[in-house]
Amino acid sequence: MRITTIGIVLIGVVLVAVGFSTELFVAYEKVRLTSSHSDSYTFPPLFSKSIMFNISEAESILRVGLLADSPMMVYVQLDEKVEYEWEGSELKQNVILPKSGAWVVRIFNNSTTRSSSCTYVITVKEFHYEPTKPLVWLRTPLLICGGVLMSISVPVHFYREVKYFFVKYKKAIGIFIAAATIIVLIFSYQIVGYILHTSTPWTVAMGASMRPTIFAGDMVIIRGTAPENLDIDDIILFDKITDTWGEENFRTMETPVLHRIVVAIPVGDHWYYMTKGDNSSIDDWYVPDEGVIGKAIFVIPRMGLVLAWLGTIQAKIFLIALIILISFVWPSMKPKKKQSDSPGQKSESQVSNINRLGV
Repeated sequence: MRITTIGIVLIGVVLVAVGFSTELFVAYEKVRLTSSHSDSYTFPPLFSKSIMFNISEAESILRVGLLADSPMMVYVQLDEKVEYEWEGSELKQNVILPKSGAWVVRIFNNSTTRSSSCTYVITVKEFHYEPTKPLVWLRTPLLICGGVLMSISVPVHFYREVKYFFVKYKKAIGIFIAAATIIVLIFSYQIVGYILHTSTPWTVAMGASMRPTIFAGDMVIIRGTAPENLDIDDIILFDKITDTWGEENFRTMETPVLHRIVVAIPVGDHWYYMTKGDNSSIDDWYVPDEGVIGKAIFVIPRMGLVLAWLGTIQAKIFLIALIILISFVWPSMKPKKKQSDSPGQKSESQVSNINRLGV
């Protein structure tokens, strides 16, 4: 039995160690970034305008759309060398930029006598490889399994006593297991994210911009919601913004923001939102529907502070020490059973029975 106990504890330790090391495995995934520039401008005769894009990755896609009163020349250059050129009053061109660098799109009115009113949209789509941690979702299950294995080393070592305990408190133990299962499901990031249809099922509020509705340290539950189902006054979590609605020059924020929708603007098949905090003025940006992570549906006061503590190294060390204490120290502190009476001595009950019979 002792060998079995040691084996269970070792397996539990290995699972916990693997759980903590899941963050060390890093992979790279392909991510599309889009930048855009558009304008309406009157070009005088022999006048040109240049738009520059700094491309960091080769094989990016350039899209040029142009509508003018008279034929215009469009040049696509890299280091003063013309790679592509087109002429026309209505252009829709898509090309691949084979190299990285400072690419320039130059629009030129080659007429010597006539001005031309021109509207253009130039979009560049780049593909970047960003680091990800694909195995981090295994962390919680591994830590739970490791902790459970180390904990059950105690009932394995004291099988008879534990068996009696389970039989006596069968109903209470069933309730405890059901409650523990529900808690694990609630606090499993991936499972809850799948249920709520979002990559971020909850977030911890920061700052004071949403007071008095949401305070710093509150845990906010997020549900993925289609753009057409978002309404004015909904609180949304978003991570992409743009300066002008209708364009695709989105900027990704380092930290997602939790603010309230005050204006919703439909543009074709997409939506753009103006937002503000309950304790601040209207934001000086627009939120595209692609940048909306989800809608706030529930707030748990101060729960974020607990989650923040559980994420610290001190909390992890405390939990590991607690598991070790339960597995090894607690059994050694169990009081020994009282020794039975010696064979030559009669117990008080035996003596009373003899006297009652008149022996």
